[in-house]
Amino acid sequence: MKKIKYLLLTSIPLVVFIIWTILVKTIDVQYIDQIGFLGFYQLNTSVNDFVKGLNNQLFKRISDILLYFSIVCVAPVPIIGIIQAIKRKSIFKINPIIYFMLLGYLFVVIMYVVFEIVKINFSPLSTPEELKASYPSTHVFVCISFLAINAYATLHYIRFAKPLSFVVMGLFAALSIGQVICRMFSGHHYLTDIIGGVLLPIFIFAAFYSLFNIYLDNKEQKEEEIAENN
Repeated sequence: MKKIKYLLLTSIPLVVFIIWTILVKTIDVQYIDQIGFLGFYQLNTSVNDFVKGLNNQLFKRISDILLYFSIVCVAPVPIIGIIQAIKRKSIFKINPIIYFMLLGYLFVVIMYVVFEIVKINFSPLSTPEELKASYPSTHVFVCISFLAINAYATLHYIRFAKPLSFVVMGLFAALSIGQVICRMFSGHHYLTDIIGGVLLPIFIFAAFYSLFNIYLDNKEQKEEEIAENN
């Protein structure tokens, strides 16, 4: 039953993201001269016209800082893994969550490369000479994915102690929401790109969470079987 729960937990966000991506390519599609086709044309252009009146550079700087912060949070993880391997004299004695975190990070990178190659949408700042891939928003999906994985790992290490849990979850929520708002108002993306940038990390985190917890369940089951046999 648990595996079915994890399968649904992972597959539903994936299906939602795929459906949203299809809608972006099929609903109210209009051609922008020498740039390409834009879905949800009326909605996207209306929101973009409003965004143009804001301090785009300020929001861009803040969104860049938030992205760099999320990347900095990732950097210590492989270092911790290497230190554990050296101290314990075996890569098999590294805390398992390190491996799952690295797997999650790798998947984020793969998704980044995929959507740089498969250009679903182009940035409002694109020119015929420079077509910038814009869907899903890299700043949003990379930042939220990294922060979500690190937040869960932190909660796992502190064993979900309530006071610290509130701090960690509050910080994660604040930084994620801040990134969504700042990237939207930076003028570098259409609204549909931002929504895609939110939906994709939900799937990535769900996959990370499900795989890690399946591992924990299997480990617990094996320990119980060993205890019974003894």
